[in-house]
Amino acid sequence: MAAPSASRAGPHRDGALALVIEDITPELSLTRRFQSDLELAQAVIDSLDEAIAVFSPGGLLTHVNRAYVTLWQADPLATLARDATLQDATRLWRERCVPTPVWGDAQDFAAGLENRRDWSATVRMKTGETLECRFQPLVGGGMLAGFRTVSAMSRAAPPTIAAAHA
Repeated sequence: MAAPSASRAGPHRDGALALVIEDITPELSLTRRFQSDLELAQAVIDSLDEAIAVFSPGGLLTHVNRAYVTLWQADPLATLARDATLQDATRLWRERCVPTPVWGDAQDFAAGLENRRDWSATVRMKTGETLECRFQPLVGGGMLAGFRTVSAMSRAAPPTIAAAHA
């Protein structure tokens, strides 16, 4: 009978057991710190009144805040079926707003990689509310979309000094 090969896998012939012990404390600390940073960032954007959606350079929706979920009555990150995209978001925005070229412009803006500058537009929701929308490029090619409801009072002309004291 031939002697077993040294490269052959299997139990040790004398029943020996090898244990490898490794200190993973640094990796656990890094993971916990990363998780803590993510939770802090989410808490910060949730504290904002402005509805915020953040998209990756590839068009994936990476963050939304509570104000976004309330305004658009949808939580696109809650479903685990598939990743939400900019196309999904603009479809939702189109469904909830009076027709406007703003959503196509937002997609074009997100796809562009050069000379992107902040821009804003006003749209009207089908509910009658007016939204001020802003689109901001992010480092690395991502995009932030922000939405704020414009109140009827702020849309009115500011009172003159004489009218304010009358």
